Amino acid sequence: MSDFIYQPYTYLIGWSDHNVYYYGVRYAKSCNPTELWSSYFTSSKYVKEFAAVNGAPDIIQIRKIFTNADKARLWEHKVLKRLKVNTNERFLNQSDNVSISSEAALRGAKKKKSAETRRKMSIYQSSKKLSKETRVRISSTKTGVPFTQDQIKYRKQVMNKPEVRNKLSEIGKTKVGAKNNFFGKVHSDSSKRAISESKMGMKAPNAKSVIIDGIEYESIKKASLETGISKHLIRKMMKNEYL
Repeated sequence: MSDFIYQPYTYLIGWSDHNVYYYGVRYAKSCNPTELWSSYFTSSKYVKEFAAVNGAPDIIQIRKIFTNADKARLWEHKVLKRLKVNTNERFLNQSDNVSISSEAALRGAKKKKSAETRRKMSIYQSSKKLSKETRVRISSTKTGVPFTQDQIKYRKQVMNKPEVRNKLSEIGKTKVGAKNNFFGKVHSDSSKRAISESKMGMKAPNAKSVIIDGIEYESIKKASLETGISKHLIRKMMKNEYL
């Protein structure tokens, strides 16, 4: 006969060097306190992210054992509420299972991470390589899905920030010659066709409308094609305001 005993429990794990903690509850049908951080590593993705960067917690405690799941869940809520985890930066918990802070809600329930934590997570994420199957699956979910107006507006706001433009400029200076990922390569004919088809019908972001003889053209290129006037001359005429 198995000596397994069903025991829901609450627990605390933490990283003392970082002063970061997580308080949770376990009440699955197969749960027992002996599994904590041996076969059960919490269900929180925030704990998994933090552990991936900073290693296993050095604080692993069973706080209370219960006879049923309802008592365990109720106790966890009381403790989380008392600790005010939804506003306490020391805890990885995103809510007390009832409410989250307004600031966390605006961030999608994600607490703001320290600069050091973001740096470590960036290193961790950059070292991960997605399988070909995963890349194909991600691509298939995004192919043909246009950006919403809110997304376009947000991207423009971000890209127009001086600090972003300066950062991209500095990155670009390091990507010259052999350091450029596309150095020595050329697009295949199929890639050229795909790029051409994807941009067909799109107005160039830097296109300038021009009026010649009372007729407005959406770009200098189109005006040149339809009037026979060279693009160089049209630009010169625009610069000197002859049009």
